Amino acid sequence: MKLSSIIMSLFVTMLLVSCGTMQTYEGPKLPPDEVAVVKSNFGNVFNIATVLAIDGIELGSQQINSEILPGVHTVKVRVTTGVGIRNYIGVKTVTLTANKGHTYIVDGVVKEGEPWVWIMDEGTSQTVAGKKYTEAIQTIEEPHESTSHKSVDGIIQAYEGKRLTTEEVATIKPNYGSVLDIAYVDEIDGEKIGTFQVYNDVEILPGEHLVKVSVQTGLGMSQYRGSKTVILYAEAGHTYKLHGQIRKGEPSAWIVDEVSNAIVAGEKPIITQ
Repeated sequence: MKLSSIIMSLFVTMLLVSCGTMQTYEGPKLPPDEVAVVKSNFGNVFNIATVLAIDGIELGSQQINSEILPGVHTVKVRVTTGVGIRNYIGVKTVTLTANKGHTYIVDGVVKEGEPWVWIMDEGTSQTVAGKKYTEAIQTIEEPHESTSHKSVDGIIQAYEGKRLTTEEVATIKPNYGSVLDIAYVDEIDGEKIGTFQVYNDVEILPGEHLVKVSVQTGLGMSQYRGSKTVILYAEAGHTYKLHGQIRKGEPSAWIVDEVSNAIVAGEKPIITQ
């Protein structure tokens, strides 16, 4: 079949899209157990993975989920990491061997300017195409840079030596529950944590620490950035959550113990009318 005919056929199926699922093969619609589904991933506002094309055929900007026939397919994925001026975009194509009746979810991240894309089987949570970033970096030699820590499984170890258990360290969690107010660790005791620390928990040793918190408020041209350094006395086995905001150009940051819900560092600003 000519390429123009295939494109026209896909255009027709796009018009018939319902419930966010697109049929990307010719002929009548097959039952769910005879096809596979590939889903774009919008679960995290800071890491969005969107399927752009399957087997070289562009799917359109409104595509969310795609039905494909079993077999080998090339899947072109666009990854968007971050927000505002720290918004990074990359595109990568991976090869997926699809099994009928299975649902696949694309995922990805842009790290140091390079897009990483992988596809997981929704039923087994196994990576079946591409390579997950946290798995890949374990095979990469540690860069010689004392002021940048590597994230493994979403956790940054901000102390020297072997990895300790969670009962022996304290954990600081970033806060991106609201896209309008974001807070994450920038430095611990004057040492930079590293690129994309916004997505990772930070493990520290018990004791007193100076925590420099980066704060972002708003979006686009109305986005404001600032930082605030607070003193945290960390206890082993405790988990702490960052909070921050910028109001009238002034950044504020505070840290809350997740169990007691008490503010243990910094000060929450008083809201005035």
